[in-house]
Amino acid sequence: MRTVVVATLLALGGCVLEPAYAPVAVAPVAPVMSPPPAVDVFYEPRPGYVYVNGRYVWENGAWAWQRGYYVPERAGFVFVQGVWAGGRWFEGHWEPNRPGYVHTDGAWEPRGHGYEWRAGGWEPERAGYVYIKGGWVAGPGGTRTWERGRWEPRAARAHD
Repeated sequence: MRTVVVATLLALGGCVLEPAYAPVAVAPVAPVMSPPPAVDVFYEPRPGYVYVNGRYVWENGAWAWQRGYYVPERAGFVFVQGVWAGGRWFEGHWEPNRPGYVHTDGAWEPRGHGYEWRAGGWEPERAGYVYIKGGWVAGPGGTRTWERGRWEPRAARAHD
């Protein structure tokens, strides 16, 4: 069976891209595309915790899926998910909140017969709007789909 490291970075319009940081792992061979195990792509939010996404690692001469895990939130900080890019792994890390900006989380998104990583980024706050984080939602027949984060008018969220 072929395994995949999904690592396409897509810059969303208006995003402030993440600062460059050094890779901590380099792929010995180019990753091959196929979906990551569904059991680990989906996760439930836990109040007070951040989910660190699973990823592929080179182990014993082959690609192996490393499951994701939860870490406690850090007040005043945002966790920026790690990402494979250009055959290199850039480890996830904590960044301080940026006044006047909102961090949009990265996420695995269905693409063809697999999943593709869509990187998050820092977006300027929008006057009169609030950012609603993305998350996994239940679909028909027990399926799960990723609902992207979005901006909504602040007045529309007054009932929450």
